[in-house]
Amino acid sequence: MKPLRFIHISKTGGQSISKVAREQARIEWGMFDKQYRPGIKKSGKDDSAADRLQIVHSESSQQIDSDLSPVICKLSSNIPCHILLSNIQHYETINRYDWFMVVRNPYERFVSLYNWYTMRQNKMQNIPQHILTRIIQKKMPQKMLQNKKIGINEYLCNGFEHINVQNTCVGCHFTEQYRYLDPQCHIRVLRYENLEEEFNQLMKEYKYRIILNTKQNVSIKTASLADLTLETIETINKIYEKDFTTFHYEMRHSVFEKEESKK
Repeated sequence: MKPLRFIHISKTGGQSISKVAREQARIEWGMFDKQYRPGIKKSGKDDSAADRLQIVHSESSQQIDSDLSPVICKLSSNIPCHILLSNIQHYETINRYDWFMVVRNPYERFVSLYNWYTMRQNKMQNIPQHILTRIIQKKMPQKMLQNKKIGINEYLCNGFEHINVQNTCVGCHFTEQYRYLDPQCHIRVLRYENLEEEFNQLMKEYKYRIILNTKQNVSIKTASLADLTLETIETINKIYEKDFTTFHYEMRHSVFEKEESKK
């Protein structure tokens, strides 16, 4: 059995996992993993992933929250972005480890993302404009950067329009979860819906003295599944179809009711 290592997909409990691992076993996973950094893609032919992510100098590393925007990817000395395993700097090292990741129902994942976004909006005002200009994607709509209240459907549609669905995908908050799988290595997939039980069982199997007993980065719930329009639901179905089929989540074709969204 190889040492275990973590792939952090956004809004799947990754901060909680990273923090308990560090506090209880001094293991640096996820946001604390200094080696999980972007580099030349495994083909060796395209270093655009590294170019796009290695764009923040150390002088600004303490001024920007890595999670301020779902389409801002910032890498400081100890906080990696949600990049794909195939884009890590030393791809050839992946076979030295067993890996695990957590997946989540796509609808729930994006409601959580929006709730997190609304909670973090005010922090955007603290970023110097010259730094913000350097790290945003060129085609990112200005309304995504403004401290302006936008609804969940508008927010998600803006985000869906600016994800990279081609093979050059780097990895961000909107990236499809199935893309984090890699046929070249063993990856254990946990489900967010049963995270505490499945994570603690995994730790027992690998003989790590780590227990997931707390939640981090919990957002104030300003929106729920019932706020998703049918158009947004169908857009999620289309873009994230492989997430539904790969991880066996049920695809929806009608709007959620208020009571149903509370379950």
